Amino acid sequence: MPGRLPVTRKGVAVQKGEVVLVVDDDRWVRDLTRDILELFGHTVLASETREHAVDLCHNRAGEITLLILDSSSPAAGYIYEKVLLLNPGVRVIVTTQDEDDLSLQTTFSRAKAFLQKPYRMSELMFTLEHVQEMS
Repeated sequence: MPGRLPVTRKGVAVQKGEVVLVVDDDRWVRDLTRDILELFGHTVLASETREHAVDLCHNRAGEITLLILDSSSPAAGYIYEKVLLLNPGVRVIVTTQDEDDLSLQTTFSRAKAFLQKPYRMSELMFTLEHVQEMS
């Protein structure tokens, strides 16, 4: 199919061309997530801090189609609210150490998916495909 790339997990394919804001204070996770997404044709804006993430949103809000946000960051709730305020149509994937934490679903109520860390490339891409299909 044009515009779709297969992923290692059987039956998983994602549309290319998302502009993704990845916010995670763990450099290794942030860089790996960026590298994976870029490998599959996405443009990635990566941020470690609240200020940088908000600056990226102010400057590129209309371009950002997806936010991947680490819920363990102390500023995660602030970033989430600010990004949605600047770009109400952005889709959100929240990464978490504890997917059973019910408060996450309240705090990040408009998130399209929750992804438990640590995650594999196939899990990230499967989640991305799921979110794309929901749109």
